[in-house]
Order: sequence, then structure tokens, then C-alpha cells
Amino acid sequence: MKKFLVTMLVVMLVAIGLTPASSYADSSSSAKESSPQSFFPAYSSIANSDSLLSGLTPEEYNEVIKNAKPIESIAVEKEKTQLDQKISPMSLGAWSFSHHSRDDGAIYSNKFSVNNAAILNFHVVQWADGSSWSSPEVGYLLVNKNYLGEVFAVYGRYTDENRDFQIKAPGFGQYQVMVLNLNDYTISGNGYVTF
Repeated sequence: MKKFLVTMLVVMLVAIGLTPASSYADSSSSAKESSPQSFFPAYSSIANSDSLLSGLTPEEYNEVIKNAKPIESIAVEKEKTQLDQKISPMSLGAWSFSHHSRDDGAIYSNKFSVNNAAILNFHVVQWADGSSWSSPEVGYLLVNKNYLGEVFAVYGRYTDENRDFQIKAPGFGQYQVMVLNLNDYTISGNGYVTF
């Protein structure tokens, strides 16, 4: 049953289809040329992690990858948001990463519980290391042992303001946020989830 649920509920751990409207060279175009499977973290990084997905077998994980379907990235406009980049003391789950490459695998938040279906508010900051103009594309998704949510791909550099968006938790359970670097360069950032 778990294998069936994971297979049926996965959408994609990769965001493709966005061409930045910029005159700068950006590696997101190379992301389009790669196979979708190349964006998934290696099974060893899942199995050896403290993530909720560590219980998947190699066969279950390979089936998830095989059945992945592409989604489009969500281009976002900068919007006025709070200037505080610190982790909220009321946050459910939080994460932070520094100089993280795609080859390093996924980043996971701490585990948190949701009592019923709920809309979760995500607050993220992200940037490309060593570049003041690159706008990285980062995938955020909600996961637990029986559920891989849809990737919410955020394109842009957010340092002096955070980017806010919402993802629905389908029901009661223990969750984590999985964060994916969808670029060919290292990125840094942090974020947290609130109700």
C-alpha cells in the first residue's frame, strides 16, 4: 500500500520549463536538457538520512523516480515582505543550508507534526553563492513516509526579504520539508514553516 501511495502521489522532485527573463547566462537552461531523474537525490542519501523517507526501499524509490511527471516552475515577482530572516520561534519546521550543491542531495527540515489537513505557510530566503546577479531555482516540497508532495519551485534571489508561499498538508501525520538545489552552482539559504 505504501508503495502505491508513494507512486500515485509523487508529482516531481524537479522543476523544469522556466527560462529566466534575463540577459545573464543561467544554468536553469541546462536543467531543461537533463533528464528528470538526474535531479533526484541519490538513494544512498535518502537511506542514510534522518529523513522520513529513509524507510523507502530502493525499489520503491526507483519507482517514484520512474513515475515522476514534470511540473512547471513558478516564476515569482519580488514582493514586500518582512525583512527578518531569522527562524521564527513559532515555526513548525526549519532548515538552513550553506554552499549546497545539487550533488549534495536534498536538505531536510526538522520533523514536525500536523494534527489535520492544514495550509502551511513557508517563509524562505535563498541566493547563489559568489554571485550578486544569479537567481537560483530551488524546489520545496512537503514529505512523509507515505507522501511526496508537489514541488513548489521558487525562482529568484531573496536575501533582504523573504519569499512566502503556502502548501497544503493533506492530513494528520509527521512531516518534513525537502529542499532541492535545481542549479548547477552552489546555493545558500534558510526557511521555516508556520500555520
